[in-house]
Amino acid sequence: RFLEKGVNLCLGTDSLASNWSLDLFAEMRHLRAIHPALSAESVLGMATLAPAKAIGHEGRLGEIASVSQADLIALPFEKQGDDLITSVIEMVAPPHWIMVNGQVVHEA
Repeated sequence: RFLEKGVNLCLGTDSLASNWSLDLFAEMRHLRAIHPALSAESVLGMATLAPAKAIGHEGRLGEIASVSQADLIALPFEKQGDDLITSVIEMVAPPHWIMVNGQVVHEA
């Protein structure tokens, strides 16, 4: 109902005090499991575009664009569903590398 009303729904983690994990992929999988009518695209948007909008950085964070901040992860691709976005949400393997502000900070 919130989405139908245009509410900017964000998905995230806050701390281990209120959650068993800080794994945003697990949060996306759990949300899809308890609300199967939500599209994979909608759930991914709640973890990327919606939070950027919520903190006033729409167009700069949460998406890949020439004016966006270079914070990226490289995921091993394992087809988990009918489309790429579903495969991303279903990812359980750790990222191959993590880039923050254009600098690779972790490589597997």
